[in-house]
Amino acid sequence: MKTTNGKSLARRSALRNGGLLALLVGVGLMTLSPGARATPIGYMTAGGSATNIGNELNPPNGYDVLSLAPYSGSITASGMYELNPLTFDVGLTCNCSSPYTASGSLPENVTIGGYTKTVAVPYTDSINTSDTLTITGGGTYLFGTNILLTLDNYNSGPVGSVGAGILYANVAVPEPSPLLLFGAALGMLWLARRFAHARLR
Repeated sequence: MKTTNGKSLARRSALRNGGLLALLVGVGLMTLSPGARATPIGYMTAGGSATNIGNELNPPNGYDVLSLAPYSGSITASGMYELNPLTFDVGLTCNCSSPYTASGSLPENVTIGGYTKTVAVPYTDSINTSDTLTITGGGTYLFGTNILLTLDNYNSGPVGSVGAGILYANVAVPEPSPLLLFGAALGMLWLARRFAHARLR
């Protein structure tokens, strides 16, 4: 009776341990939803500035000024991410009465997951009694083989002195395959059963 009871207790203990392991595996796999990454991808932007935008004074006084501040963060899933805090400084650019526009492109280096690309930030300055900065998004950049960045649009609205905002970009990254997660679940459950049977011997 003593030996039988010992085996019975061992069997129940092994089953409990195996079930606990299977439960922990299931909880762990549920946290790896298709939209999440187990390892975040670091990124950083160098920033930059453009001065004398649309300036027709002689000599020019530096205005208008577009400034992109450096920024760094982590990418955890596909979505919209901040590239730069942005400031738009407005001043006298001409001794004229008619509104006009000036355009250009501000390059900045962007690094994602160890890959660096020069991203062009195209802008238009609509100059009037108040000036409006527009950044035209849509430019795409491939980092490595499977990380795609798409610049987002930005519009400051009328600015009379200093405007501030945030420039964003959409970043698409590879996501865990549902088939891979299902295979991992089956594999871990098989290990849990092997663990439970081994304890019974």
